[in-house]
Amino acid sequence: MAVRSDSGLGLKVALVLFVFTTVAMLILCIVFYRSSLKEHEARVKAENSLEVYIEPREEGMDVYQRYRASAQAQAQSVAGYLHSQLQGAMQFFEGDPTLDVESAKAKFASLDVQPNEVVRLEFEDARRDLSARQAEVESLKVQLSSMDDEIAELEARLADADQGRQDEVDAIMAQISGYETQVEDYRRRLDDTVAELNLARERNANRYEGTIEELEGENDDLNQELVLMKGRVDELENILNNNRLRPQRPDELVDGRVIDSAGANDTVFIDRGRRNRIALGMTFEVYASPESIGIDAVNGQLSRGKASLQVIRVSETTATCKITRFNVSQPVVRNDVIANAVYDPEYKFKFLVHGKFDVDQNGVPSEAEAEFIRGQILEWGGDVIISETLPGDLDFLVLGVEPPMPPDLPPGATEQQISDWLRKREAHENYRRLFDQARDAQIPVLNANRFLVLTGYSGR
Repeated sequence: MAVRSDSGLGLKVALVLFVFTTVAMLILCIVFYRSSLKEHEARVKAENSLEVYIEPREEGMDVYQRYRASAQAQAQSVAGYLHSQLQGAMQFFEGDPTLDVESAKAKFASLDVQPNEVVRLEFEDARRDLSARQAEVESLKVQLSSMDDEIAELEARLADADQGRQDEVDAIMAQISGYETQVEDYRRRLDDTVAELNLARERNANRYEGTIEELEGENDDLNQELVLMKGRVDELENILNNNRLRPQRPDELVDGRVIDSAGANDTVFIDRGRRNRIALGMTFEVYASPESIGIDAVNGQLSRGKASLQVIRVSETTATCKITRFNVSQPVVRNDVIANAVYDPEYKFKFLVHGKFDVDQNGVPSEAEAEFIRGQILEWGGDVIISETLPGDLDFLVLGVEPPMPPDLPPGATEQQISDWLRKREAHENYRRLFDQARDAQIPVLNANRFLVLTGYSGR
């Protein structure tokens, strides 16, 4: 009985121990499970937290490994390392370490840097453009300096020109001022004279009233007589002009005769040659008789001969002439007389040529055509007188086209306009002065047409 009691007790003890052990193991299992569950939850939480910064597939990438190595080398976490790098980049590009990439892109966009472009490349392009612009600016500075020098030189020349022009204007204005002073003096003296005359007239009006009436009557009679005398003078001048080219005057004498009529080649022979100072190129007018040399009674112009001759060959006592102008109804025949106002075997006529001529009648007088007239005179054996006044032994005055009197100057006329006006007025006054002097001295006055007709020129 006792043995059974000990065996059952041991079994019970063993059973109790087993139960306790099982309970303890269960408790331990529960404790370990709860601990493992907490660790798993912590691990899952840690992994989830880590995925916020890096995904598992990215951990093995080389770039993140380099980030990790760089962070470890600087005793920083990878996030701290990347944050410091971002702050450094923002500080470098924008000067604001707190700026994010999108904000930086927005700011760079205001500088025309697009989000998909590289800032360094844009910066390099900008540097190149800046260098090119700086080079261009330097070149423009050099050009500007050169232009400044040219401007300074031109301004100096302009100042000199202005000063010279001002000096000329001052001289002219001083001359004009002198004229004005003289005019004012003349006007004052004229006013004084008129006042004195009026005073004398008023003072003597009553005293000499009867005498004045008598003198006025005589004056009227004298005026009527003067009109009649002027008419007589004009009539006598017309008679004198009509008779001026008669054979008794030297310029109207017959110079020779035709000794043979025209041949088949329109040539004639005259009785004047080298012995008579005939030269090649001389021209003559042909007339039927000496009496036909005169002035046209209708138009007052010199009547041309029935033909014109030009000397083409000269012998000792004769000359061969070509007919340069002819009239079919009046052929050149033997014993026709020839005349040239300039030609005379014993006498040289003196000519004064003045003004510009329009020989070709194109409406444009010129000095060259005046030289042509002088050349014709010299070629024909005449003398050309160079003078501003009429000499006492002058035979002919040859006048060109009369210069018109210029109109009055406009207000505010320039220096050039004043100079041109004075020159034109002087030319007109000189022309009229010579004409009046020749008329008073009864010196024949010829224009270009009369001169050429008188000398037999036919426009060769």
